[in-house]
Amino acid sequence: MGRMDASPPITLIARLRESHFPSGVVCPRCGDTRMHRWGSFRGRQRYRCLGCGRTYSDLTGTPAAYLKRLDLLP
Repeated sequence: MGRMDASPPITLIARLRESHFPSGVVCPRCGDTRMHRWGSFRGRQRYRCLGCGRTYSDLTGTPAAYLKRLDLLP
């Protein structure tokens, strides 16, 4: 039986981004706001921090960071 109220992954990512980065996207490691867009992975935008050189996405540091099937989340 399918789930009728499942939200699409794009909406879920937008909600996670808003809650994880309320004042804009910042590096989860050093807190720098300077970054470059650094490609994408599985439909998610990746960023590269200009302060520390690390890469991260909208879900880095959240419980959903390593999930392969975001569409199965409530």
